[in-house]
Amino acid sequence: MPYTHTQFPGLTQQHIAEGARLFADRQALVRALAPRGGVVTEVGVAAGDFSQFIIETLQPTRFYALDMFDMHKHPVIWGRPSSELFDNKTQLDYFRQRFAHEGSRVETRVGMSAGLLSAFADETFDFIYIDAAHDYENVKQDAQVSTRKLKRDGLIVFNDYTIIDVFSLEGYGVVQALNELVVAGGWQVCGFALQHSMFCDIAIRRA
Repeated sequence: MPYTHTQFPGLTQQHIAEGARLFADRQALVRALAPRGGVVTEVGVAAGDFSQFIIETLQPTRFYALDMFDMHKHPVIWGRPSSELFDNKTQLDYFRQRFAHEGSRVETRVGMSAGLLSAFADETFDFIYIDAAHDYENVKQDAQVSTRKLKRDGLIVFNDYTIIDVFSLEGYGVVQALNELVVAGGWQVCGFALQHSMFCDIAIRRA
């Protein structure tokens, strides 16, 4: 079986916000929907490529990078040696050096994403971008905690809204966890971004 959590609700039209938009990629979605000048967290940052895009595009007052920061321990990542990806540094050292010029505006926190998110006060963030562990249990925890940490008019975007990684055949739990959250009430899909090989992004706001 390619994925394990097979019983989950589908979305219906009532779960789609009026005026919800479709985008060609996640960059276009963030440009159009994410608030500027607020407090932002990216949950799962890898080498910081999308972090850089978010910071340059949204100009947040604070940007929190949450990650296990242990990717350098894997010999190969996305077909590249991890030593090459992180310039022979640890993931944490590479990320911190990459954004050192941002000073205190960018802060890194190391650990499991749900636990790190829980440490923030409720209604801290204007924008939360979730791209951490992709299994159902972890995505569900990230989703549940994020709903408390987001401001009332904030935006959450989930990366990789797909059932299975078409390259590794690893089952994902993003669709299941997101659908359950929205169907439970109080949230609507406001944006959807296509992505190469259908590793799509989906954006939600409070209904």
